[in-house]
Amino acid sequence: RARARLASIATRAQSTSAAMMDGVERSGWPWDGFNIDEVQLPDENDDYGIPSDDEVEEDVSQIQRDTGFSCVVVVDNLPQVGMEKYEKLSKVLRKIFSQIGDVHDDGFYMPVDEASKKTKGFAFIEFATPDQAKIARQQADGYKLDKNHTFKCNLLKEVEDLSATPDQYKDPEVKDFVRKDNLYSYMLDVRGRDQFAVRYQDMTEIHWNEPKTGTSEGVYNRSFWTESYVQWSPCGTMLGNKTFALYKITLLQNFHKTFV
Repeated sequence: RARARLASIATRAQSTSAAMMDGVERSGWPWDGFNIDEVQLPDENDDYGIPSDDEVEEDVSQIQRDTGFSCVVVVDNLPQVGMEKYEKLSKVLRKIFSQIGDVHDDGFYMPVDEASKKTKGFAFIEFATPDQAKIARQQADGYKLDKNHTFKCNLLKEVEDLSATPDQYKDPEVKDFVRKDNLYSYMLDVRGRDQFAVRYQDMTEIHWNEPKTGTSEGVYNRSFWTESYVQWSPCGTMLGNKTFALYKITLLQNFHKTFV
């Protein structure tokens, strides 16, 4: 399309130059100030760096492959076979695990003991994603290959974590006990009272309600706490203002400020 647009421009320029060469005087745009000698026609083979829609652009981007221990399943308790049976066992294992997930072409490795020239009884199988590896671990673990061999499957990440566990047990650090506030302590009031909030002018006050006497007992007050309103949390354990600053309600200590 880009080349077609350039060709159209060239055609119009050629027709314009032909009209000028006919000797016919024309007025108005684009004839005013037009000089045929200054016209430079574009080369029809030059695309001026604009790719054509007809050209197929080669996609050089490559699909990123998930790598890492989380994609690899370690299958233990396999038969220890010689090299004459290596290929046959490999095909059997690939067939079993390819039914569970996508196994990479180069994602199968079964180590061989150099001295005995036999397999070591375990294999590494790499799947396309960690989720497929987890499913393979769950479904293939306990699978009976024959009467003498039952699969024991683990993620390579789990094997790495186990190998990183120190041999000597170390007692965990005991942290000092810190008593936390009981957010429901207002419900332990011996008289069964409830609390309510009052907003007026620049003041915010919290009171105990005395339903029998029709009076109240002040618990907390603060000026310029908020410019608008305050609101209790759904369970009545906190009181928040417009700026989302929450205040815990307790009996022993009236308010402890915490931000969320």
